[in-house]
Amino acid sequence: MKNKIVTFVIVIMSYILEWKKVVASEVKPIGEGLKFSFPNTWKGRTLAEKLRQRKGFENCIIILTDDHGTALKLERAMPIVLMSLPDPNQVVKGVLNMTGKNKSETVELGRQIISDCTGNIHVTVVSGLLTLATTSVDDYEDAHGPAVSEYYRAMITALEPILHLFNTFVQNPANRAHAISTLQSGGFHVVGPGGRHLAVFGVRNSVVAGEFLLTGDVDQDDKVGIHDWWYSLDNITWTRLRPTKKNHTKKGGFTRGTLVYFRHELIIDDDDNPYGLSDPISRTAL
Repeated sequence: MKNKIVTFVIVIMSYILEWKKVVASEVKPIGEGLKFSFPNTWKGRTLAEKLRQRKGFENCIIILTDDHGTALKLERAMPIVLMSLPDPNQVVKGVLNMTGKNKSETVELGRQIISDCTGNIHVTVVSGLLTLATTSVDDYEDAHGPAVSEYYRAMITALEPILHLFNTFVQNPANRAHAISTLQSGGFHVVGPGGRHLAVFGVRNSVVAGEFLLTGDVDQDDKVGIHDWWYSLDNITWTRLRPTKKNHTKKGGFTRGTLVYFRHELIIDDDDNPYGLSDPISRTAL
């Protein structure tokens, strides 16, 4: 009888040990294999980071999604860029090209966006959004020390609704033909399917009195070239500006009310350069 009891106990203990092994082999962190999606905005990235820091969710898959499927996938804390497949329905979109690395340049760009979006001929931006954005840029400019990063994020948050209005407008099929120039008119940086940077020749008034901001064409095959710029006060005699490697420059010093003409030429290393001198664009100095 005693041997039977010992045998029974051994069998039961064996079952218990094997059961613990099975359970242990199936136990894994809560977030393992789970996928969470957040919009690729400052708020979305903040929420994603908070989730990543929660105990048990260190190994979950976090995807920051942009419009039209482009995403940044963070799996086990390793960033991997995932590009969406070409989609004939994709359109270009605007982004806030503001890194905050240079405070004065970031402030200037923020004020320029507000100026470009005030009374914009393509997209109507309500005064409340513009006022909020102006206040946020002022606060960022006045911030010092650790507060700078906090007010930088607040400024981006205030500008994002304005950017959303422009991106929504150009996604309308009826407005896609002029999407690039529309986004540029708001002072936004333009990107296309797959992240390629696009641009068309354009001129707009700067927030600085008597100054113009010029944007030049970019080669669609990403060939690097030289941008040649010209201006004229009568559309007859032309003065050449300093050529640039980047597709943007500025020209100031004009008296308010002066009508100024501009032309642009992209010169690339090609036997048959496809880009000739552009037609003139005229703007009145403010």
